Amino acid sequence: MKNNIPVIVLRSNDNCFLDILRACASAGIKTIPVIFTWEGAAPWNSEASCFFKDAFTIANPASDEEQAKNDMIQIGKMMFQKYGQKLLVISSSDTNLFFMQKYFADFSPYFLQMGHGNFDENCIRELRKDSSAQLLLKGGVDIPLTYPVIKEEQIEYAVEHITYPCVYKPVYKDLTSSFQNTHNKKKAIECSTSEELRELLYKEVKNGFELIVQEKIDFDSLEDEVSCYVYSNQHGEIIAISGQHKIMEHPHPYGTGVVSCPYMDSEFLEIAKKIVNAYQWRGFLGIEFMRNRKNNKWVVIEINLRPWISVNFQAMIGYNYIKYLYEDFYDIKRETCNIMQEGSMSIYRVNLTLLLQKEVSEQKDVSKALSNIKTFLQKHMGKIIFSYYIKEDSVPGEIEKNNFMLMYPDKESEIKEIFELVVENNKVFSC
Repeated sequence: MKNNIPVIVLRSNDNCFLDILRACASAGIKTIPVIFTWEGAAPWNSEASCFFKDAFTIANPASDEEQAKNDMIQIGKMMFQKYGQKLLVISSSDTNLFFMQKYFADFSPYFLQMGHGNFDENCIRELRKDSSAQLLLKGGVDIPLTYPVIKEEQIEYAVEHITYPCVYKPVYKDLTSSFQNTHNKKKAIECSTSEELRELLYKEVKNGFELIVQEKIDFDSLEDEVSCYVYSNQHGEIIAISGQHKIMEHPHPYGTGVVSCPYMDSEFLEIAKKIVNAYQWRGFLGIEFMRNRKNNKWVVIEINLRPWISVNFQAMIGYNYIKYLYEDFYDIKRETCNIMQEGSMSIYRVNLTLLLQKEVSEQKDVSKALSNIKTFLQKHMGKIIFSYYIKEDSVPGEIEKNNFMLMYPDKESEIKEIFELVVENNKVFSC
């Protein structure tokens, strides 16, 4: 790729970071990892990847923001001197993305990012949920009823005009994920009455949180909650679109996808065009849709401005959004648009670690849980893409197996049987 010019990948979410490294490698894009850690962090399985090389370490922005900023600037200076140009930065989490926007003026002499124009603008309007909602409404995008609550004077209006039940959440995820860390890891808080909402909002604003209040969208099944991905070029044209929905999640409801499959609805493309136009966006977006039970219409509930934890799954089925970004960045011509056909595909993304957690939680019996996983793998053999084990980069998956055996040392034989199926699946896998 383009004289072997690399991209910078900021690590925070280990699974997403690993997916980005793999998606880049499959496209022949060199990566420069920029990492940090913290006390109590889970093991970084991504560091075992054969694609994890020549990493730079910075201070944790959550605990030493100024040093982290200065560390990034020093890396930028070194890379600019080495390559003679600004490098593209890809964030692996919302906190990293916020870090990049907060100090974009300081970083802009050395780094570029997707979003607008020539990749040299910040994306704070699109990142903040209050200003994003304004852009989307102006662009004719169907979103949940949404009201900002940044200061006390806005509370009564939101309480009186929102429909119930509703949820409130922060307008952005800050560097310390302070909302989640002070709300029992919840991303949003549900309220059923105006009295409850009013009382909580006054407390939240006094504690310094900037919020939005949104109507809660009810849907009937996992097929009615879809993640859709798009890439739009410098002309605002969508050159690629694909999607997926969860088949299993944990915990239920509103949990993380354990098993997912590709899915597309014909309406998504037209809605995505409105979003791209509203944002004036250049790059990729992850759009979260829900089919509203009340009117059977698709509603946009969330938009992600960074890669997702299934970005390599999309790449392996033919939609490499990191590659599209790199080609656009360096003006490498693509031949055709890549539009996923309507309906679903029998290819499955499986996070084995989450699947084990789900089955153990539901079955209350490890042997039964492992048996269910084995049956699932046998049923879908040759149609599965795993979060950690892929044949081109197997060590993170081997670490996952070792973690299973450490958790359940008396189930070694059953666990080995499962991972024999994992390896066999990768031998016969084909898209």
